[in-house]
Amino acid sequence: WGMKDSSWEPRIPYNNDPAYTYNNLAESPWGDSYAALAGVRDGLSAINDGISIESGGVDVTQRAVAFGKLVQAMALSNLAVLFDKAFIVDENSDLAALEFVPYTEVWAAALVKYDEAISIAQANSFTIPDPWVGMGVSWTSQEFVDMAKAFRGRYRLQIGRTPAEQPNWSAVLADMTPGIPFEYSPYDDN
Repeated sequence: WGMKDSSWEPRIPYNNDPAYTYNNLAESPWGDSYAALAGVRDGLSAINDGISIESGGVDVTQRAVAFGKLVQAMALSNLAVLFDKAFIVDENSDLAALEFVPYTEVWAAALVKYDEAISIAQANSFTIPDPWVGMGVSWTSQEFVDMAKAFRGRYRLQIGRTPAEQPNWSAVLADMTPGIPFEYSPYDDN
């Protein structure tokens, strides 16, 4: 994972050559983030084209939309904190016209997606099944809101590149105040 190369003091230039031995340092988060965005884009596009989702005879389309928006928010956040430029991809994107934009614009797009996910969850009552998140618990719509805020707060702390880009501490506090609604240990027993 290039830990030695990433820990030199003074810092050495970042090696973004595709032939670099530890190219997965950049390639994995880039590819995984866009794989997530592509999957959500396909799903939300189908919903926008009229597909509805049912579970046990109940329409759960809004649950899927909220979850998709959260995945978009987290993938865009990941790109914004790790890369100086990226593409903003969602269900409305013209893939032939994508352009690299600065991380600040990617972050702004992520914040919109967090707001959309939270708003949908607050307006609907649903349960996110455990297999969707793999943490040993299902999420109620309120727990979904709390988790979305917690992740948004976490990324608010990571987005700054310089001392001048200090986090908005009151926004971080507001996001983190509800806390994570249950024991959260994604790597437990690994």
